[in-house]
Amino acid sequence: MNGEMGREYLKMPKFITSGYFGVERSIRICLVIMILFFLTLVTTWASDNEIFSNSMTGAHEYGLPFDALHTSKGVVKHGQTLASILRSYHVPYGKINALVLKADKVFDVRKIGAGKHYVVVAGKNSLTQPSYFIYEEGPVDYVVFKVADPVNVYRGKKKVKWDIREASGVIETSLSDNLKQHQFAHQLTVKLSDLYAWSIDFHHLQRGDHYKVIFQEQHIAGKPQGLGKILAARFNHQGRDFYAFYFENENGGKYYDEKGGSVEKALLKTPLKNARITSRFARRRLHPILKRSRPHLGIDFAAPRGTPIVSVGDGVIVESAHDKDRGKYLTVRHNAVYATQYYHMSRFAKGIKKGVRVNQGDIIGYVGSTGLATGPHLEFRLLKRGCPVDPLKEEISADEPLEKVYLEVFKRQTAALKLSLDRIEMVETSASLQASPTF
Repeated sequence: MNGEMGREYLKMPKFITSGYFGVERSIRICLVIMILFFLTLVTTWASDNEIFSNSMTGAHEYGLPFDALHTSKGVVKHGQTLASILRSYHVPYGKINALVLKADKVFDVRKIGAGKHYVVVAGKNSLTQPSYFIYEEGPVDYVVFKVADPVNVYRGKKKVKWDIREASGVIETSLSDNLKQHQFAHQLTVKLSDLYAWSIDFHHLQRGDHYKVIFQEQHIAGKPQGLGKILAARFNHQGRDFYAFYFENENGGKYYDEKGGSVEKALLKTPLKNARITSRFARRRLHPILKRSRPHLGIDFAAPRGTPIVSVGDGVIVESAHDKDRGKYLTVRHNAVYATQYYHMSRFAKGIKKGVRVNQGDIIGYVGSTGLATGPHLEFRLLKRGCPVDPLKEEISADEPLEKVYLEVFKRQTAALKLSLDRIEMVETSASLQASPTF
């Protein structure tokens, strides 16, 4: 190599100057850069669009053809629409418009909501465009958008299997604590509390109280999803057995004790006789005194000052107070679920104070205009688990026994359920949960 060539050689980049001027090495480096760039593109695309997986489970769960094998699952993000999701899977606008028109009388595509799950399915011969888009409205109901020609939109339901389960336990501290190890502990606690709301105060269970219960457990695609109805239960509280059996006829289903009596009691629709409603339950209402919009979470009854107010159900006075907004008011707790409130009283009835037990129809106070009130009236509120609900819309079963025409069938059904309850083994220290035999 002469001096001039040597100088030029020294000017070249170092990776080129190695081995045949580094040509082979430079090619290898370029290939590595290209591969890394390609992997970055794939990763970026996959973060926005799940790569279709070769899985039969997702497609066949929705009753799709056997050639629809490639599925991609996702969750609707905030602000996403049907069009934006389908476009991310390269579905052309013309096809999306055709699907929207087809969905007109089947499903309102504007109701696709954030947090809902969806499944995109492609045929075995195509991974570039989906054949189906499935939107899950809930655990059971779904809407199928057939993207492949001819487009179609229809509803479907997943296959649901109901298993019969049993539980039992002895109370040490509380029912929720006793059931805490079970998969659907909260659901079962709420269902039992609602079922026995009228006969057992679950805030004051005693150590040694015990229960046995038979209930339905919902399975979808082989996986437990939640609880169905309680079919039968026996709760022993303070040494007394409280039975509850579900019975259904053409008029619907209700719970009855072993003699056919309703386990639920009714609340009176109104705490006043011959009263006129002047203002209904509303989330927004112009306040007549404050002159600004605020919730009105009760019902106003117009009545002359001094009109007697009665408790709409059996219960305990848990509040007896006065403030500048509600005036003189009372709160009556009827059970673990329901409580009622009575505002703007002129005075309380004799002997009515916190801690006193009252019966349905007992006079607890008198109509007045204390607090923020334009005139004498009663504001009546119904609380369900501490939250105000509309008293006119809340369905509270009437305290009516089973009709005699159904008693014979009920007794036969109850006998079998009671036998199954008796067979459940009682666990002394913690709750037991197991599959129930068919009966």
